[in-house]
Amino acid sequence: MTKMSALPEGVTFHRGVFLAQVSLGSDPVTGKRIRKQFTAQPCDNHTADGTVVSCRGCQFVARDLRAEKLLELRDNRYVEASEMTLGAWLDSFLDAHEGRRRRSTVSNYRKKVRVIIKPRIGHVRLQQLDATRLEAFYAQLKQGDELRPQGYALATIRQTHAIIRRALKDAVMPRGNYLLYNPAADLELPGDDDGDENVVTVLHVWTADQLRAFLSGAQGQRYFAFFYTAAVTGMRRSELCGLRWDMVDLERGIVRVERGRHLVDGDEVWARPKSKRSRRLIELSDRQCAVLREHRTAQTKARLAAGPAWTDTDLVFADEDGTGASPDVFTRDFARLLATLDVPKIRLHDLRHTHATLLLEQGRPTKEVSERLGHSTTAFTMDVYGHVTDAMRTATASVLDDLLGGS
Repeated sequence: MTKMSALPEGVTFHRGVFLAQVSLGSDPVTGKRIRKQFTAQPCDNHTADGTVVSCRGCQFVARDLRAEKLLELRDNRYVEASEMTLGAWLDSFLDAHEGRRRRSTVSNYRKKVRVIIKPRIGHVRLQQLDATRLEAFYAQLKQGDELRPQGYALATIRQTHAIIRRALKDAVMPRGNYLLYNPAADLELPGDDDGDENVVTVLHVWTADQLRAFLSGAQGQRYFAFFYTAAVTGMRRSELCGLRWDMVDLERGIVRVERGRHLVDGDEVWARPKSKRSRRLIELSDRQCAVLREHRTAQTKARLAAGPAWTDTDLVFADEDGTGASPDVFTRDFARLLATLDVPKIRLHDLRHTHATLLLEQGRPTKEVSERLGHSTTAFTMDVYGHVTDAMRTATASVLDDLLGGS
């Protein structure tokens, strides 16, 4: 090999190629300088005639490559090539957030990662992800595939996108060391273009007659008081499962919603509602107070019959021995009960939607309904129940016709 007298600074020649060398600083443990070498491509005018070591064009390509890498380092734009996959990064991201978020939230995120994301794009390297690939993934979720032919609701796709976007944000320089930018930052999700696809399309609610039929059929059943209270207060399942008698004032007709009880990965978890507006007071009617008084009397009899076997948790909706029943028990019993009644099949959570819809249809102010449900904003309530508020606006527009007699 011909000996070179003056290669550009930071450029070396080894085994037939030019290498651009840059320093990445010092190892925090050993203190040794960390050097990185980048292979320069041959210049446009180079021919493979064995004289590459003396080719000035190739030397200049290596020099320019080194300058480019030094600029990336200076501007904090340099990332190491990595085999890190999206699935592995999501696992690492959730591990890091384990203690910062509610266990139920992290558990829900892990389920979406395991069931929705990993089987489809979990194998893709972070540095191969781009907006086109993510948009194709979201379209696949909406249209359906062999894993889920019916596809996913837009609300689920939005939640999945939020997880990916937040995780990739942590992978971007300087917080992470894998990406220069977040490919999920500015994407249009399926349904954004036509503007008529909304979470309300997946709501299923009962009419007043259907709710009456359900409550009539549920009377005398073990969990009647639970289902009745869910229907007349709009409380969430976790809020009902965490309701204690010291949070219920039957004299004044008020329920204080202060915390919820969840089952996360088999463990019982108590947590305060996420927002201040979720910690709220709900007014009860005389009839609603009477139902809870009857329930409390029945519970007192059960406690006396159980004797020492009774565990005093002060829970309003306790199990036979006073302990808290699993929240899933109420969901299963609700589905079992529906199978015996001639009413449309809905989810337990849809009692909450039914409660809100009936109140809005009766002309109750949106702000009042929003506060009763514990929504973060009135705007959110209007978005969720837009089908009701739209009908109310149409009715309002017809009021003048009635007043003017059609003139």
